[in-house]
Amino acid sequence: MDSSTLSLKNFLHPFVDEQFPIKFNSRNNTIAIPNLFLSKAVLEFQDSRFSNVVVKDIFATFKHGAIKYSGKIIDLDLLNVYFDELLNIQGFFVGTNNKVQFTITPSQSFIKNKDSDHYPVQINGKGSFTDSSFHLESRIAELAGSINLKLHLPINQSEPLTIKLSGQNISKKMILASLPKNFESVSEFLDNNTELSFRNNIFLDYMGSASNMKSSVLLKLSFDSSRIIVNEGLNISFERGLIEINKDKLYLHFLPGFVNQVPFKELHGKLQFSNQHLQYLSQHDFLGNEISTLLKDSSLLTDNLHATVFKQGIF
Repeated sequence: MDSSTLSLKNFLHPFVDEQFPIKFNSRNNTIAIPNLFLSKAVLEFQDSRFSNVVVKDIFATFKHGAIKYSGKIIDLDLLNVYFDELLNIQGFFVGTNNKVQFTITPSQSFIKNKDSDHYPVQINGKGSFTDSSFHLESRIAELAGSINLKLHLPINQSEPLTIKLSGQNISKKMILASLPKNFESVSEFLDNNTELSFRNNIFLDYMGSASNMKSSVLLKLSFDSSRIIVNEGLNISFERGLIEINKDKLYLHFLPGFVNQVPFKELHGKLQFSNQHLQYLSQHDFLGNEISTLLKDSSLLTDNLHATVFKQGIF
């Protein structure tokens, strides 16, 4: 007899479909599992990267001391792969022994980072997984925008986490979900002190532990038609803006816009997150009626009057 079947029943947490038993073929050294599902209760082991796995059409062969396998991913939930949670992933996988390659097909998935809500996205990509590292290259789409992501996550912590991320026309929620976990002050400032449109761009090049302050990072954000409330006395609105951020400082360049309703042509600044102090240099071009309004002197009301003013200081 070359083939046999195995049906598993009456498990507290069943992990195969009782209607579709496991099939063995001793002549070809193969095993076929039509349906396999592993819940969080089954996957309870330390530092697990999975909270839910549903796969089907698993086929494995045993030859020359190696096991080769493939299957279809119906539902996969990942934990702590840069994002706190990456849910409802679908696709296909192939592997040999402990090395797995996978592709992710577009589906309605969800990401969650830090204390944010689950955010709906579409994920398309590919990657690999071994007992030492997790690698992912993907495109994460939301609304009218998307993010291209390259992630290398070591399992044993002997190598640094590396991530390269670029996105166009993305929302404020996607920006917050994409920031490293140790950027708490940056996340808090962007969450509480900004009003952003949906035409935002992000570039992130990061290397280091997700929780280690000794890390290398380059983070740039560009915005259109947005507003930043630095504190109760400083409100900046602008048409176009570029921000570069490290862990405790924010460098900004805005043009044109308003500071507390005073128009400016261009504004450069450096904000210290720890004390919320903003050093700035601004350029203002005023016409006669604007000068008259600012100085509350109607005698200056003339179309021929024009002034360019440079101002610097600390808020």
